[in-house]
Amino acid sequence: QHNPHQVYSPKEDHPYFILNKGWCSFSPELTYNNYGISVGEIEIYDVCLTLKNRRLKKVKVVQIDRIAKPLRTFNISKIGNSNNYFVNGILVRNENDSK
Repeated sequence: QHNPHQVYSPKEDHPYFILNKGWCSFSPELTYNNYGISVGEIEIYDVCLTLKNRRLKKVKVVQIDRIAKPLRTFNISKIGNSNNYFVNGILVRNENDSK
């Protein structure tokens, strides 16, 4: 059952925007290899931005668990003039600006 206070990230290389750190992922090396983006690493107590009811809110990372269960994911290519979008309410990025 889905807990509304949990966020599931099926891809450890996916970049998330972290306040005071910029773009980060669970695996910065994999992010660079797959997207060409240099990022920091997501850590406990980092703060992400979420979108709920058309308002940005801050949400703190309080726990990171690796789940060895395959999940269906989708990769979005070009999105207008930006590579940023919201997934499950959290601000993410899909590629380097130079692409």
